[in-house]
Amino acid sequence: EILIEELQQYDKAEPYLWCVLDHCAGCDVNGMCPTAYLSLETTSKCESAVWNYLGFVNRKKATPDYDHAKTYYDKALELWPANCGALSYMQELH
Repeated sequence: EILIEELQQYDKAEPYLWCVLDHCAGCDVNGMCPTAYLSLETTSKCESAVWNYLGFVNRKKATPDYDHAKTYYDKALELWPANCGALSYMQELH
């Protein structure tokens, strides 16, 4: 989150996000949820948040990849249709 929101290091953030995605499975199993501090405490909400960030960094990195961004926002919304961030960012693509 710091790499993205504070430092705007979008290219560097993408590999970290792929690692976080794997840890979302713990949300429903052992309570070790990487997004719990944001009150996103289920696997689907955690994964949706990560897919949303993946879309965001693909849209904002040095060489934007809008096709991947759309795919990632779609996945975020499939997992959690009420993800306001993904809904908002999807609108910015159009």
